Amino acid sequence: MKQGKMPRILKKKTERDLERLIALAGQSLTADQRQKIKQHTIDETAGICYRVNLDGNLGVIYAGVKKVSKGYQFQFANYPFYRIVYTLGGSAIIDDYKQQYKCDTGSVYGFVPKESGQIINNSDAPWIHMYIHFTGREALNMYKKTILNSSRVTMLSDPVAIQQIFENIVSESIKHNENSQAICDAYLQILLLKLSSDYIQNPQHLSESKTTYLHCLNYINEHFSTLTNIGEVAEKCSINRAHLCRLFRMHNNISPMAYILKLRLNKAALILIQTDYPIKHISNMLSFKDPYYFSKAFKKIYGISPAIYRKQH
Repeated sequence: MKQGKMPRILKKKTERDLERLIALAGQSLTADQRQKIKQHTIDETAGICYRVNLDGNLGVIYAGVKKVSKGYQFQFANYPFYRIVYTLGGSAIIDDYKQQYKCDTGSVYGFVPKESGQIINNSDAPWIHMYIHFTGREALNMYKKTILNSSRVTMLSDPVAIQQIFENIVSESIKHNENSQAICDAYLQILLLKLSSDYIQNPQHLSESKTTYLHCLNYINEHFSTLTNIGEVAEKCSINRAHLCRLFRMHNNISPMAYILKLRLNKAALILIQTDYPIKHISNMLSFKDPYYFSKAFKKIYGISPAIYRKQH
């Protein structure tokens, strides 16, 4: 998607839906602020959970994945929901008007209701992140048990596991079937439990191998749709292919190419739901060598062909 164009998910929502979402979130953005956010949003895929029980124990309001360019700035005040954001690639500055924090790849940050602050991307690289907004009677109690209650931004010791939960929530929030809300809420509970303090490792205690691994992970998360081999990753990260493979086996229990394929197929599933692009076009978008290989790989992971997956969702 070209910079400055309205994200595809927003095209599929009516203006009434957007205003409802803004009102629901208690945002008070000016027209100029909204225009600037749209201008620096390169791509966004999001889902709204309309079945949420605002008076229930724990519920996802909406979730998504977003890519923004340098100059992006989002200010918020008196926000009514809890919010957790995971950085897939690039970095951003979180300012709660008391202190500034840097969000790097593999980190999470959170805000509780009624807090104010701003999020800024002032780096040349795009900031790619997944977000979850939620509420509920048990939300505060569960949030307080996570490391985010004492540390605004935290580097994860196992970012891949957290990333997978985020992906599951985003994917389910987009489906809008009768079970999506319950599934999203269940994944949210797992996410909050995973973010307990004993699951987190302070960034200054990260080993050299973990730091190198996260650097490689950052590059892959930013460029997976165009990568054709792991040699490019190794070269960009100044290591050899064998070392790259060892790092992924050590910290992710998966090969680099298998991880890249997983990201591509997850993205393909979202594109199938969100658009009416032909299968061949999606295959080309994500650098599969041909539509047949794409369909075969997709069926191996999802159990059905891309065409049937689209029809069922």
